Amino acid sequence: MHKIEVNSYLREQDGTLVPVADWCKGIDDSYYIEGAIEIFVDGRTFMDIALWDYVDQLWAYILNILVDLRTEKIARTYFPDQPIELSFRRVGHGRLLATLEVNKSDIRTVNADEAEFTEALLSGASHFFNRMHEILPGAYTTQLDKIDNLRN
Repeated sequence: MHKIEVNSYLREQDGTLVPVADWCKGIDDSYYIEGAIEIFVDGRTFMDIALWDYVDQLWAYILNILVDLRTEKIARTYFPDQPIELSFRRVGHGRLLATLEVNKSDIRTVNADEAEFTEALLSGASHFFNRMHEILPGAYTTQLDKIDNLRN
């Protein structure tokens, strides 16, 4: 059993990253919502806040990977506004190899139980999109529906 931790942040105009749960203001531009996702597996950093991007789009892309993984052995995407590739590959026996290629000299991998890793991501996405739904009512129903469908 792995300890998988997933956190989401929204980025202030001054660059400060605020946990999405603590965000207490509106969103200036709902098309370009900057923020970050952190993912730790067994205490090791897989994804960190230095890789901030358009966080709602990145979460949506991660959900799309999980949908694709239902029928494919490997699924991948790029960050919304950076050439960072994220891929998930089934490696057998219920295991998943997640790879984050930040650049040629920074390639991060984690091998985790697929069900545990997927549930941690779905929980993180659910927490993020439910909070965003409070901030921007009605804006994320598609993503929340996708999370429900992935859990069933």
